[in-house]
Amino acid sequence: MKNVLKSLALVPVLFVSVGAAAEMQNPVDAGNVTMCPATCAPANGGTFTIAYRGSPEPFAWKSSENNQLVRLNFGNLFILDPFNNVLLPDLATHWEVSDDLTMGTFHLREGVQFHDGTPLTARHVEWSYLLTMNPRAEGADFLMQDASLTELKGAQAYIDGTADSVEGITVVDDHTIVFETAVPNGNFFDRVGKVYILPAHLFEGRPMEDVLTEDWWSPEMRVGTGPFVFEEYSEGQFASVTANEDYWAGRPYLDRIVLRFFDEYETGSLAFEKGEADQLDGLTSQDVTRYAETNPEGYVFLRGNPLSANYINVADHPALKDKRVRQAISFAINRQQLIDLLIPYGMRAAIYSVLPEDHHLFNPDAAAYPFDPDRARELLAEANWDPDQSVELATYYEHQDALDWLAFIQKQLGDVGMKTTIRAMKWPDMEKAGEAGELELWLTGYSKDVVSNHLAYFGTGGAWNYGEYNNPEYEELLRSAGRAGGEEQRQIFMKMQEIFNVELPGIPIWNITTFVLVKPQFCGVVEQFSDQHFAYLNENNIYMCEGATGTVSVRPGAPASLEHPGYVLDSQ
Repeated sequence: MKNVLKSLALVPVLFVSVGAAAEMQNPVDAGNVTMCPATCAPANGGTFTIAYRGSPEPFAWKSSENNQLVRLNFGNLFILDPFNNVLLPDLATHWEVSDDLTMGTFHLREGVQFHDGTPLTARHVEWSYLLTMNPRAEGADFLMQDASLTELKGAQAYIDGTADSVEGITVVDDHTIVFETAVPNGNFFDRVGKVYILPAHLFEGRPMEDVLTEDWWSPEMRVGTGPFVFEEYSEGQFASVTANEDYWAGRPYLDRIVLRFFDEYETGSLAFEKGEADQLDGLTSQDVTRYAETNPEGYVFLRGNPLSANYINVADHPALKDKRVRQAISFAINRQQLIDLLIPYGMRAAIYSVLPEDHHLFNPDAAAYPFDPDRARELLAEANWDPDQSVELATYYEHQDALDWLAFIQKQLGDVGMKTTIRAMKWPDMEKAGEAGELELWLTGYSKDVVSNHLAYFGTGGAWNYGEYNNPEYEELLRSAGRAGGEEQRQIFMKMQEIFNVELPGIPIWNITTFVLVKPQFCGVVEQFSDQHFAYLNENNIYMCEGATGTVSVRPGAPASLEHPGYVLDSQ
């Protein structure tokens, strides 16, 4: 039955003809998913290798860049189609939300099994949520906030350790679970599905602390319900998965997916050129320029253009406490000149507020900071800035582009009388430095969850609020925004931006367009950057077509069935 579902829904979609020899795509015109020519029929077989920057963390309860790997092994109640902004049923087939917006009843898909053959039940779901809310689960705090789990009735008592369960989570039967919030929340039931459903049966009768000490790179622990079964992990080298023959939506076409880890971006790029990888993520400006101008192999560009901004986060540091200093920094940076000089093909768009101008929640009347070095000098003088002091400007982006950006910013800050030193570090080191309060200024980023989960970035105790920004009025607005929708949410964000753009706990620089390269023989590959925390990546529908030419990328339509037949591909 599974194969019938796939053949009925997928084949008419993927057989759309694109011509035998499509012209090379301009990166700016690239879509989000690869589409092979009509001569390519979906078939089982093949290995797909991804050149992965850095090394992912093992925690299956930590949703971040890890999503690209975790999604292969584990399922969610539902997942997001970021290109059409619709939720796709995954382990839950459907759900109902009460009229007062406090209760959601989720119905699990029957017949789903974990990779070890254990049937999925609502007890697995409950346990997975309790683990994600456990304050001792390293890295879970971001996902807990992103899924709004603190909104659940009784959540704080569980987090504080005064309760062994969460009052707002009720298992009705093996295939029904109810979530209840403490107050009405218009957004909660669109976000609660972000938690990965984990193998509770492996820990039956054991304390939750045992989970945290296990080797989560072990195939014995990494037992999920996803389209691929975990195969092997080699520290600093690779992780591999194999097709789940019993996947509820049908066996994936690919036999195997390998993520090869590269600490140095250039090493991963070289591996791609040598044929040792089939997908290259997060292209640098040099790569985009090179492959746009010379691409005889027909590599396919994928283009992600989400709400994904880079900004300079500002620590709670004595030299930076005066908001006039932060405003001076924003005035001192010529964002457009930086883009024009160092970044090709529309890979960045300058922003001066927490949201870009084309976002539906953008406030055009909030304070803005166009390039004005004279005003920057005036503000520094008003704040009694000591020109002999120096602050550190750090980043965890590990490619030469980022160091070039920081050198440009360093020069412009120096022009208005601010000395800085540049420091590059790996993400785990920056995360530890942030938690220890050792950062001053650092180039980082946020994604579309800055709307739904603004507290994580700028709320007291936020997982990534390393600057320890604390403004009670702003925080109350954050909480209200997280529960609101429609015009109410828009008005809240108008007010939030008025506050943010004056106090500048972070200094927005630009919104990002991210490019990916894929070998032309791989069909149905989706870029993960439009929502790297929660997106459906179509992994079970990627297939290999040896010798394919004329493969292009397109913007996908929404999947047409609950059974994940794959994105609807249209050459529009």
